[in-house]
Amino acid sequence: SGPIFEQVLAGCAACHGLDGRSNDGETPRLRAQNYDYLVNQITRFAALQPGSDDPVFRGLDTIRNRHSATMAQSASDLDLATVRNLARYFATLPCETGVNAATLPTPPEGTAWCNDCHDPKKARSMTNVPILNAQNADYLERQLLTFKGAAATIDHQSVRLHHFMTRSVRTMSETRIREVAEYY
Repeated sequence: SGPIFEQVLAGCAACHGLDGRSNDGETPRLRAQNYDYLVNQITRFAALQPGSDDPVFRGLDTIRNRHSATMAQSASDLDLATVRNLARYFATLPCETGVNAATLPTPPEGTAWCNDCHDPKKARSMTNVPILNAQNADYLERQLLTFKGAAATIDHQSVRLHHFMTRSVRTMSETRIREVAEYY
């Protein structure tokens, strides 16, 4: 914490919201996200290369940089300590909608496997898997369409590839993708 951190946080808040609840379909919500996931992703946007002994990066075959013109510019001057502080800040914000089996709708047919990785309890133990609960539906839809291979028609500046997700959504229709996005 301090004036420099507050200045960096204000930059993040311009898009992600100070409370981590971005409401546009372009920007992910960071509120209550997995700390290790946030460190991993921000570090990749910043193109930092931490030591292989860092527990956040253990188990990843390679540290591949993420591509986003906005995030590259925003994260380029961050050091690892600042990245960790930002991740801690957003990860400790409470999630406004908790997973409650009694109130959740039934997952769209054929997609219950999403929770095998993205369930909040499971995702907290994985450094490269985001928690989807309470994420903006438009943002999730964009990401799933990007994984499906429609990135060129959605966003020319952001390339997101993940072998498992690319395979998982390949056969999903756009209607099914929207249903999954709205479920979370």
